[in-house]
Amino acid sequence: MRQARQQDGVISGSQAQAFGLTRRQIARLVHSGEWQYPGRGAYLLPGAHPHRSRVRAALLHRPDAVACEITAARLLAFGGLPVARPDEPVHLLLPFESARRQPNGVKLHWDDVPHAHVTDIHGIPTTSAPRTLVDMVLRRDRDDAVALMDAALRGGHLTDLTSARSLAFGRRGAAARSSWWRHADGRAESPLETRLRLLLTDAGVAPEQLQWQVRDDSGRVVARLDLAWPSRQLDVEADGTSVHGGPVALYRDRHRQNLLTTLGWTVLRFTWPDVTQRPGYVTHTVTRALATGSGQP
Repeated sequence: MRQARQQDGVISGSQAQAFGLTRRQIARLVHSGEWQYPGRGAYLLPGAHPHRSRVRAALLHRPDAVACEITAARLLAFGGLPVARPDEPVHLLLPFESARRQPNGVKLHWDDVPHAHVTDIHGIPTTSAPRTLVDMVLRRDRDDAVALMDAALRGGHLTDLTSARSLAFGRRGAAARSSWWRHADGRAESPLETRLRLLLTDAGVAPEQLQWQVRDDSGRVVARLDLAWPSRQLDVEADGTSVHGGPVALYRDRHRQNLLTTLGWTVLRFTWPDVTQRPGYVTHTVTRALATGSGQP
């Protein structure tokens, strides 16, 4: 059906009947598994968009609702988001006077949102990038919040955080999080890099440079380092499995590390479990490497 394709594979019961299907025929399609029924009078057809279709179904019969929070972040294509779980609810923002009934699979939030804070993504009303970032920051811990700030900056969703910070002013939890904004840095390429940077900064060994370029004797760039202390020729790498987990990446990383070693650099590599489960090991290792670095203090 053309209308369903225009709606990311979603069709309402009334639309299906308008195309000539009876309720019994619709029920058979659902029973056979050919159509999915997420509820709220909506049906998902084969090939439905895995994310937008669920949002459209949740918005059905709610003309005053706006996609928000992580649902909006996914629509806006924010980077650094966790992999969506099958049971992840669709987050919707509604005016205060709207009904408070929570449908299955939907998480409702209430606030008065000015039109300027809403954008259109594939025909879906969605909170703007600054508003989405603030909504998420105010509901997360510092490391997750700063990782989201970093990703929003790196992805070009925001050129700076001024607009987002102004939207946070006066909201619940904003004062306690006011110092977090200064930690943001759009050069971070992953949430793991952000967490590693914050861990080391808290320990008093903040990196001197981020994404530092190393050149060989001919002046050719041979490596770009996640966290670097050029004065000590120390490179600290955040090894996420999505980038460094495959065999090609393994050989590339070994070649790169050997090359850096021949140029006098010390290379330390840390994984997600290291940073989140063994922070003391990470800070101790980096501190010792800095104390014995080959450069001048």
